[in-house]
Amino acid sequence: MISLAARDCDEAQRVISNSMTALHTPEPSSQAFKQSKEELSASTKALLSSVQNLLSASKSSPDSIGPSARALASTFERVMLSSRKVAGSCSSNETKLEVLTSTQHVGESVHKMVDAARNVSIDSNPTTQKKLQETQKVLNESLQKLVDSISNAEASFDQALDSIRTVIAHLDSAALFAASGNWDSFLAESIST
Repeated sequence: MISLAARDCDEAQRVISNSMTALHTPEPSSQAFKQSKEELSASTKALLSSVQNLLSASKSSPDSIGPSARALASTFERVMLSSRKVAGSCSSNETKLEVLTSTQHVGESVHKMVDAARNVSIDSNPTTQKKLQETQKVLNESLQKLVDSISNAEASFDQALDSIRTVIAHLDSAALFAASGNWDSFLAESIST
């Protein structure tokens, strides 16, 4: 007979798998990039806390792994939705893909971690505990790649803002030259640069 903790882990894995089905569709968002980024940062921190809770449960009371696994799956759903919002607020398709792919790797790592936790709940021994610790390392690497992709998205966003500011400054200069009657000197300056 399968334990309640193992059943909870199975349910957590279903939640993770279901949430990943919509992953590669950026979430249309009216939120600004910065707000989406802050939401993703908060949900990522919550994910790390959920991971820590799962690891603590696996060491102290393997029978209590189930609720921790469900909480981890629920927290991953928030990370996934936040990632989709960040991707939805990016202008670069390459950056969108990088954020979503990094999130997919996090989801796969969380899924493997819950599977390893399930094995600990069934038979807590040094081998299953070690496997769970290994999945944590892989998850940490996946989270770092997600953080890096967000940094790249932010850099892309900043570059777009700089380009917009440059165009606005150029248009402001053109308006000033036109208003002062020095349009010919503006054109000569624009052509030389």
